[in-house]
Amino acid sequence: MFLSKRKKFVFIAVVLSVGFVGINFLSDQYRFLAIGGLTALTTIFFVWSLWEGLGRNATLL
Repeated sequence: MFLSKRKKFVFIAVVLSVGFVGINFLSDQYRFLAIGGLTALTTIFFVWSLWEGLGRNATLL
């Protein structure tokens, strides 16, 4: 899926914002698990947004 940098930024911002707001509605037993999942999702989005600029040299990661 090819998106411009602006569209990627908006998509990532909306998804993570909904995730952070959604954590407030979870019970305490699932909250830490959801925070861990959101952390993993943030890392995946970070790599996705930088992927085309990394090329063969992935030293930023």
